[in-house]
Amino acid sequence: MNFNWLKNKKFTVIAAVLSTMLAAGTLAGCSNVSKSDFDALEKRVEALEKGTDNESGDKNSSETNKSGKSTASPKTSSKPSSDNGEFENVSKAIDVQEYDYIDADDNKFSFFIFDNTSNFDVNARIEIVCKDADDKVLQESEKKVPGLSKGESSFASFKVDKDTETIVRTVYYEEYKGKDVSIGDISARAIRAQGGANITIRNSGSAEAEDIKYLTLFFSGDDLVGFDSDKVPDIEASSSKTLASVCYEEFDSPKVYVAIDDE
Repeated sequence: MNFNWLKNKKFTVIAAVLSTMLAAGTLAGCSNVSKSDFDALEKRVEALEKGTDNESGDKNSSETNKSGKSTASPKTSSKPSSDNGEFENVSKAIDVQEYDYIDADDNKFSFFIFDNTSNFDVNARIEIVCKDADDKVLQESEKKVPGLSKGESSFASFKVDKDTETIVRTVYYEEYKGKDVSIGDISARAIRAQGGANITIRNSGSAEAEDIKYLTLFFSGDDLVGFDSDKVPDIEASSSKTLASVCYEEFDSPKVYVAIDDE
């Protein structure tokens, strides 16, 4: 049920009734209603009719999907931090893919992969709300994905409550202005190896790359069967580092992503 719709509908009805009363002069004719109160009421009715009244409800509402495993629906801020009108639609060009994983100890993890196909470099912020089977809130968490350059991918990862059945996510974007570190000069590739993968991370920039982390996801077909994540040692300009990424499960293919570690 759309509770925002009900709320807006209620205020529409109230506005209509008050407008009728004002037109009929019933309120103005009451001896206990002052002119200032009457004028304030007229302004209130105007605001209700326009849908701009502060009490008419939040226009942004998160979406929830429920299934056998945790899922989520992306939402973006209605007020991105940008003066560029084109940036308003940036969320449509950024794909956010969720992968969920339960390890041998029943610990649950959720990984969100951001693929920026927009024309903008962005900073992203993702908020999640974890709920159990009874829709009770178990956990609220937030992560930042800074310096996500156009044409690049990055990630955010969460360890979630073991009783989580549903994840509601909200994603906000702001335009990256070049003041912070960007991953535009950082690339990564994974090659399958015995017991995991060899991942090579390259810094193509002119300055040393610091505070970088990686995430390797191991797949068997389309199923996520393992992951590995860690910090990357500092990489000098125009240099690469190769690291061993371990997986103890049988897998077909590894995929590696990098992000700026701001934690």
